[in-house]
Amino acid sequence: AVAYVLVPKGIQPGEKRPGILAAHGHGRGKADVCAVAETPEEQQHVDEIHYAYAVQFARRGYVVIAPDWRGFGERKSPAQWAREGRDPCNVNYMAEGYLGYHLLTLQIWDGMCTLDYLQSRPEVDPDRLGIGGLSFGGTMTIYLAALDPRIKVACISGYLSTVRHDAIGLRGNGNFCGAQYMPGLLTIGDIAEVAGLIAPRPLVAEIGAQDMCFVVDDARESFEQVSRIYAAAGAADRIEGDFHPEGHVWSGRKSFPWFERWL
Repeated sequence: AVAYVLVPKGIQPGEKRPGILAAHGHGRGKADVCAVAETPEEQQHVDEIHYAYAVQFARRGYVVIAPDWRGFGERKSPAQWAREGRDPCNVNYMAEGYLGYHLLTLQIWDGMCTLDYLQSRPEVDPDRLGIGGLSFGGTMTIYLAALDPRIKVACISGYLSTVRHDAIGLRGNGNFCGAQYMPGLLTIGDIAEVAGLIAPRPLVAEIGAQDMCFVVDDARESFEQVSRIYAAAGAADRIEGDFHPEGHVWSGRKSFPWFERWL
């Protein structure tokens, strides 16, 4: 996979730091979370949603890797695949399906391979890995943290919600796509049940009061369900909610202290 690696200044020979996987959401891929902007419009987008969390983690002393997920950045699909009026995520999902693959599964595999590489870095403590992401980056955070026990702490930003109500129900706005689709999820649970698999490892969820993508009432309902799962796992003190006043943005208000505490 294509990725940027950010190594903080001042690391001494033989010193090992915690490693972070910074998961990007929809947009330009790794360039967004690493604050790589070639035009004022790109810089404005990064600034408006506080997108440069890979850089913010690196400035706090973490070694950070930010990969491009399939269909984004340097791994963007051919433009002719997604003609006007078509969602590239849906087209990519169908294209992989022709070959017998499921897109989200491939993304999760790529994420696990990214962690393999991050662990191999000489500056990284392989036993201290974390992950965080906004929007589709939150999707990747949930599934990777749930399925890969190497991840010790996670931040889901602007994604925790329900498929039943927010995505396909009347409460939300149909906010789902081929990149986030998990077949049959509602037959066994919902997004909260997947996030609950992260327990008892520390988890922080950022939820914006003005988020127009994942509405706050639905996000709060999902967070409460994850909290119940954590309590049942004897880990009620290892989940934190940041109910911030902004919209679909990375907050950092509680997540950065959370990582410092647990990682």
